[in-house]
Amino acid sequence: MSVERAKADGSWISLDAVEALIEPDDFRDALDETPAARQNNDAFPPGARKIALTWIYAAKRVETRAQRIAELVRLAGLNVRANEPRSATERRRAKEKTRTNSTAAAKLSPGMRTRSSR
Repeated sequence: MSVERAKADGSWISLDAVEALIEPDDFRDALDETPAARQNNDAFPPGARKIALTWIYAAKRVETRAQRIAELVRLAGLNVRANEPRSATERRRAKEKTRTNSTAAAKLSPGMRTRSSR
């Protein structure tokens, strides 16, 4: 009985676009305006993208939807997934910083390296 009710009220198919990873026009346009956000969003795993799309499609008010899209584009521009816990983000950034510092230290001649870069 609940399946019939869901089919009747449209909720049965409400997340089909999310499952197919179909970006709504307003979200697609906002991502396209920020190349870094577009590139990062496209590189996110499907699960992270589905969570973001679900958040957009679930908005009931136009203002809420616009705010969510703006926040998702901002986060994507920073290469942060919408569902990524802050501690995971901080760990990833620290790892990237360490990798960057190691690469820079490797470019120094051996006499120029500091103790921390050896």
